[in-house]
Amino acid sequence: MDARKGNIYEILNGNKQFLIPVYQRYYSWKVEQCQRLWNDIVNMQKTSKAGHFVGSIVNIAEQAMPTGVQKYMIIDGQQRMTTLTLLLIALRDYGINHPEDTSINARRIDNVLLKNEYESADERYKMLLTETDKDILIA
Repeated sequence: MDARKGNIYEILNGNKQFLIPVYQRYYSWKVEQCQRLWNDIVNMQKTSKAGHFVGSIVNIAEQAMPTGVQKYMIIDGQQRMTTLTLLLIALRDYGINHPEDTSINARRIDNVLLKNEYESADERYKMLLTETDKDILIA
């Protein structure tokens, strides 16, 4: 096992996709857990802190592909990854609806962190949840 420090940009950047195995539980964070993460992010910004440890994200790469999307199975950290993805979707949507706020590049968030820009069908999405939650996240 190889553990290393990283950030969400490094994790999501590149032509890759994170899959939630069928044996993982459905997305189950409630307002309380989301609020705690949001408060940590706001506090990090207010104090000009460079980063915040949100917990480990354990993944296993599937067989390497010579071309196309490299797939990773999320073994631990699904709730955090899903919530961070939802926050990125909200930030992207805010950027789209507030083009005067030039501090947010909605297109970059969408094409680098949420989607594999040049892929199609399911491979277009950086993260695919289990069947029960998949359509909700994509919508």
